[in-house]
Amino acid sequence: MRVLHFSRSFSPLYQTFVYDYVVELERQGVDNHVVTINRQNTATRPFEKVYVIKAPGRSLLSRFYRRNLALFTRRSISEVSWPTLRRRLRRAIAEISPDIIHAHFGYEAVLVAPNAVEASIPLIATFYGYDVSQLPREMRWRKYYSQLWQDLSGVTVLSQTMRDEILRLGCPQSLVHVVRLGRSLDIPHKGTTHPIKRFVSVGRLVEKKGYMDVIHAFRRIITDYPDVRLDIVGGGGLRPQIESLIDQLGLRGHVSVHGPVSSEQTLQLMANADAFVLCSKTAKNGDQEGTPAALIEAQSLGLPCVATTHAGIPEMIPPENHRLLAGEGDIAGIAERLRWLICSPKTVVGDITLRGRSFVREKFDLVTQVSNLRSVYTNALGIRCSHKCLVEP
Repeated sequence: MRVLHFSRSFSPLYQTFVYDYVVELERQGVDNHVVTINRQNTATRPFEKVYVIKAPGRSLLSRFYRRNLALFTRRSISEVSWPTLRRRLRRAIAEISPDIIHAHFGYEAVLVAPNAVEASIPLIATFYGYDVSQLPREMRWRKYYSQLWQDLSGVTVLSQTMRDEILRLGCPQSLVHVVRLGRSLDIPHKGTTHPIKRFVSVGRLVEKKGYMDVIHAFRRIITDYPDVRLDIVGGGGLRPQIESLIDQLGLRGHVSVHGPVSSEQTLQLMANADAFVLCSKTAKNGDQEGTPAALIEAQSLGLPCVATTHAGIPEMIPPENHRLLAGEGDIAGIAERLRWLICSPKTVVGDITLRGRSFVREKFDLVTQVSNLRSVYTNALGIRCSHKCLVEP
């Protein structure tokens, strides 16, 4: 089986999951080829079979033309580039000659769908979060998706919550499969640490990660627990605001922002921590999480996790540990969960970590989830073969 994976960027540090899918599929015997517009991190993610298509021209004249065409047609600048990108995708598809095209994210699926239909190649789309929550707020994206459902041979989503959202957007139930965000869980259990003094939070510095809420919550508990520390790991546009809030609340000695670091450094910072916190929330533009990979790694490592009842996060935490989930945006509730965890005896913390580790190893193992994805591919190929048998003499 030969699969063409299409992702606009391959592979940003915060999109480890796409790279992991491709590498594990390769290990399981699938012939994978990645088509991208922006190749990144080749040293740390050295996959060889990557076909880079040229982005639309960046000259002043080209940008002026696209900007004015976007204004005239009431589309985004990226949308007016689609005809050019589709011509270049057509050449890549012809050269690779895949059995399956797998588009990662809804935007990519809409872009490549006409190519897949033209070439009579089954198209699988994986939705990850913003493409289910934010994009459909715009009427034109609801129209794009309405057409997309007719062009797809399969849809994968990360959680039951996201499955419900996709169905509400009109996707036929028969197309939708829950393939959870798998991670390689060859992480040594660090054992229960007690007392809990150092928290870590990992994720892009964007609104939906809820860092402002976490920092405000820490301000509420510092007086009673002056030894507590928080390490924030990740890069993003909100870093200046986050740093400013830390200074404004007088937390410079308690909260540190490390910026984007390598996977190895991230894992080391997590291993040095006693607990994990990630208080995601719906951003003002509607952007939501899918299932944050850091929560899987934290529980596999053996960290108790304070989080929020946002999107698919409750499905990532064993029900017995839901005591540590606050409502999204509930600063007082987050502070109460942090306080409760800090005050819990070692036996209680140990039970939390063991349940979390067992849960993610059962539900989020990369090998198992990639095997499930291969079943989606096989099913799509079977449907195509059945249709060909019906129409061919």
